[in-house]
Amino acid sequence: MPWKSIKRDCKQKSTGKGGSHVVVKKKKDGSTEQESCHTSDEKAKAALRARYASKNEVKMKESTSVRNVGNHTMYVQMMHAAFTANKAKRPNISKDMKSWKSNNSAGYKSLTDEDKKKVDEMIENKMSERKVVVTSKQLREFVLREMEDYLNSKLSKL
Repeated sequence: MPWKSIKRDCKQKSTGKGGSHVVVKKKKDGSTEQESCHTSDEKAKAALRARYASKNEVKMKESTSVRNVGNHTMYVQMMHAAFTANKAKRPNISKDMKSWKSNNSAGYKSLTDEDKKKVDEMIENKMSERKVVVTSKQLREFVLREMEDYLNSKLSKL
């Protein structure tokens, strides 16, 4: 337990009032550091409960994160978005993905080929420059549709 309540005189930082109970945090070296001052034992214990509730809430969020829930596709897509957006974080994401792949082989196998390719690219810490190939016929059809939509919108106003 990193926090505990101790009975000792203190002064509240926010109001300047004197208090009789403190909440202290235990450090790794065994010493303690005062975190808050309270006017009663009940208030100090309420502060302890709030701290532990907050800590448990963070643990719950971590344990139910996308990575641990089993939605592997969503996890890969989120990581890939972060990978493409932030060049500085790519080495860390690459390590995370390598660890994820080795610990979740079933999850990796359940991915689509496209998502597997994303995982492998992130592990290799490479961004593929995917080129979109458009044929001249597709481009012509697109331009004609756009022109037709534009003309229809103008004619409807007449």
